[in-house]
Amino acid sequence: MIWAFFHLITEQQTETLSQPETLRHLIALTLNRGSELPPEVQDFENLLQFLAVYPCSEQTKWLCSQLWRQPEYYFGLYQELLALCTPVIREHEAALQAEFSAAAAQTKAALAGEPTDFMEQFGMQQLALDQMVVCPSAAFFNGIGLIWDSLVPGSTVYFIPGIYHHRLGELIRQYSDNTEYLCDRLKAISDKRRLDILKLVKAEPLCGQDLSERIGLSPATISHHMSSLVSAGFINVDKQNPRVSYSINKEFIKGFLQNLTNTLL
Repeated sequence: MIWAFFHLITEQQTETLSQPETLRHLIALTLNRGSELPPEVQDFENLLQFLAVYPCSEQTKWLCSQLWRQPEYYFGLYQELLALCTPVIREHEAALQAEFSAAAAQTKAALAGEPTDFMEQFGMQQLALDQMVVCPSAAFFNGIGLIWDSLVPGSTVYFIPGIYHHRLGELIRQYSDNTEYLCDRLKAISDKRRLDILKLVKAEPLCGQDLSERIGLSPATISHHMSSLVSAGFINVDKQNPRVSYSINKEFIKGFLQNLTNTLL
């Protein structure tokens, strides 16, 4: 809703909030639609019919219905919030400048290392970095946010790291006791034959019989090793095929190695 009102202000449409076209635009912005509402949505009843089948949360549907009925009231709340926040931000901006600079430098360093891996943490590994602007925020504290204009193709993406995101993350990694977790996983792959199994299923999914023939162990022994590897998280199991097949769990292994690195280095 805040993003929607911001758009209406920049588009100078707040003087016509009660008019149907502005209301339609306000609801479309609130829903992050790439287009306006269907033409038949011209009144409150038609809006409710549209929202009844629109794929969004019940909370969002309720908000849209209230915005349509009382746009001036909610715009007034937005203006009050803006008036309260603006002087606070201006008062503390200078004092927090060092924190902003540090957060920007830490994010820049992370992107300079392995940018794809870094952005993968937020589900945005396909994001073009030349379209992204880093904006450290005190409001996000130790969180992360991504904001972009969904109505404008190719628009700039604002990546908002909380000013303590990196610092608290480092403290958590430094002082978290992962000893038992790491020992259990290391024990699960301490047998050479289990490493051989991992190398085989890394290349392609295999069933127990395939592994038995390639490694030269009995099916019962293979089953014992697979039980340990699956329980530890190193192996995925696919039971949809006629035969149960096993494959490497790459995401788990990446996380395990990162955990081990954070603990020992």
